[in-house]
Amino acid sequence: MNEMIKFWLTELYENEIEETQATISNENLWMLGSETKEEEQMHIDNMANLNEYIATLKTLLNDIKEVK
Repeated sequence: MNEMIKFWLTELYENEIEETQATISNENLWMLGSETKEEEQMHIDNMANLNEYIATLKTLLNDIKEVK
């Protein structure tokens, strides 16, 4: 993989991680304002999925950085 592609992918993954972290912060605020247990659980589930997504993105990012 050439350096330009590595750069583009690194930027893509880093930006997506940053945006997803902001989404998690928003989900947390929405959870705090939940009026029912079901609504609260929906936001908790969303945050869990988003955290798994971030973990996957970080794995992909590390893989790209290790490519020679």
